Amino acid sequence: MVWRGLMSRMERRRRRWARPLRRVLTALLGAGGFALATAGAAQKSAGPQHALMAESVPVLLVAVGWQVWRPPEHGLPDALRARRVSRLVGLRAAFSLGLGAALGLALDSGLHGRPGHGAGVVALWLAVATPVPVLAESVLWRFMPRQLRLAVRTARLGRRSSHSM
Repeated sequence: MVWRGLMSRMERRRRRWARPLRRVLTALLGAGGFALATAGAAQKSAGPQHALMAESVPVLLVAVGWQVWRPPEHGLPDALRARRVSRLVGLRAAFSLGLGAALGLALDSGLHGRPGHGAGVVALWLAVATPVPVLAESVLWRFMPRQLRLAVRTARLGRRSSHSM
């Protein structure tokens, strides 16, 4: 009984501080990416300018997309949890491709203005492939069993009605 009370108190404390900490981390990453982009724009020569601005892209991308790696919410109905997991898989794949493209761009800009070895071509193909997982997930969801899709709709309506009261 004491253990359960202690754990529930710790869980409440974690929930209370989780959102502000996520916001602070996102703000710090965004500020770091913005600082890199600003420092790159302030450079007089093109080599360091391009390198710093290209290095800011992955940092800004991580600031925007790191939260797709969080697990889905607890306490969701099974059907709604399956849908959220399905979406997260597509978003995680797209984030990984986009981060690969951003890192390839930074690598292609090279250190001190020297170009990378073919990294720009790889970055271009990764950038083109970035939206494919999200689009494929949307299409594949339509091929899921009808009962699962109806269960997801019912669970969404139940959550909306419970949140509106």
